[in-house]
Amino acid sequence: MRTIRAFFADISESTPNVAITGEYYNYFKNVLRLKKNDNIVLFNNLDGLEYNTEIINITNKAIELNITDSVKIDNENTYTINLYQSLIKIENFELVIQKATELGVNNIYPIITDYTNIKFDFKNIEKKLDRWQKIAVGASEQSRRVFIPKIHTPIELKTLDIPKNQFNITLCPYAKNDGSFTDKLKTTDNINILIGPEGGFSEAEMISFKNNNFDSINLGKRILKAETAPISIISIINFLK
Repeated sequence: MRTIRAFFADISESTPNVAITGEYYNYFKNVLRLKKNDNIVLFNNLDGLEYNTEIINITNKAIELNITDSVKIDNENTYTINLYQSLIKIENFELVIQKATELGVNNIYPIITDYTNIKFDFKNIEKKLDRWQKIAVGASEQSRRVFIPKIHTPIELKTLDIPKNQFNITLCPYAKNDGSFTDKLKTTDNINILIGPEGGFSEAEMISFKNNNFDSINLGKRILKAETAPISIISIINFLK
């Protein structure tokens, strides 16, 4: 008897039995080769619970499970992190989604900035968003998160409207700045992070950030790549919080 941990499913305490179909069915049956009486731990992205289930039957179309119990998992941050990540090379952007998810980010907003050199094709937007969301699901399962970050539709930075209040800070890593954000982190529940493309933010964008009272910070003596900066800053936030 085996136990496979942390997979997303449409499950709740009010449904003692659940059927797995589609991609998960193929993965469980043909890749993992799970058998009757094996256990699968599921979560639903809604209630913060892990559901322990046992396989009671395998048909040609579904794997039927019985819920044995549920456990409250407390491994999410007590604060919200929203990552506004400039579009970069596809493999690097997908790396950011994966690692930011593992580190506890709640929302990822792809943004188009003055120096963004990736031409985004909005014609296939649903297909791209579906792929990115699946990467977030996989990273959530791997890291045993019970909530999956939402990947939002790409938006131009100049049209971005980030809510501002006393429990909200917006951080803009910028190589030319020496700002620190340690003290502000202690009093905020909502953290926004803006990451520029390979060429960084333009002077006009930095002026706009200043006019909106965004916090411009420096992540160190070295210039980090666009895919390294968010991983670094989220790790620092998690350590300081």
